[in-house]
Amino acid sequence: MRSDSERAGRWKPPPGDWRREFERLSPAFAQFCPDVLSALSASEQFPSVNRWGDQLPRGQEPPPVRFVIQDDRAIKQAGGYDFFIRDQLSVPSRPGSWHDLFNALVWLHYPQLKLRIHRLQLEDFSRREQPGKRTSLGDAVTLLDECGTLVLSSDPTLLDDIRELRWRRLFFERREELLQSARFLVVGHALLHALLEPYIGLMGHALLIDAPGGALEDALSARRFIDAWAPEHLSGRIQRTRDLCPLPLLGIPGYVANESAAFYDGLPEYFRARRGAD
Repeated sequence: MRSDSERAGRWKPPPGDWRREFERLSPAFAQFCPDVLSALSASEQFPSVNRWGDQLPRGQEPPPVRFVIQDDRAIKQAGGYDFFIRDQLSVPSRPGSWHDLFNALVWLHYPQLKLRIHRLQLEDFSRREQPGKRTSLGDAVTLLDECGTLVLSSDPTLLDDIRELRWRRLFFERREELLQSARFLVVGHALLHALLEPYIGLMGHALLIDAPGGALEDALSARRFIDAWAPEHLSGRIQRTRDLCPLPLLGIPGYVANESAAFYDGLPEYFRARRGAD
């Protein structure tokens, strides 16, 4: 947990320091395949970029891209990061970068989701009226890619609580229902990076998804559901930033010691209610 001076959300964890058992630092990392996490924890130092795709999640098809050391000149010649990925089927990645390693982990575990995000980012470029200025689509997709959380639930009323910012009700009063009928998948790689050292003020941007109970059984079921869902539905669900809901991540059960009502009542600036709510 960070100090009060860091609650504004300006703090970012330092890059480069390898933490071989990082999966213990946040429940968010439990979405990743145990075999992949075990392979990473066996490494004494930050894994080299060209090895990031070696360990595939169990039952997962190889991703549609590979990971290569970032070359800024090559990216510029291609016309930009997403054009480089399109042309080379390779994701530029910086050695020793947690930000980029988490990006690779999301590619490995959600290849169809990431491919759809990548294609929407290219679509943003084709829509732009001013060079260098994203469209509303580009803003939304970038927010999902960097800071997104997919919230799957078989109970629509839980998703309604998120839409209405009813945090105490959702996270405390309905805690058992939430644990049984919802799953939070942090897919934004900047958000995963920040969860190495979580701080009060850390916010995700949630895409709310109705899901059958079978998709919530375990991490593998959730990943398979999302990768089947994304190609058909993602583009219709995200066109502007208001399609995403704010989500105070540290309210999620288990993310920190948040079992008491006092935790939620004592942080009104973090767990903000909708204006005009009782």
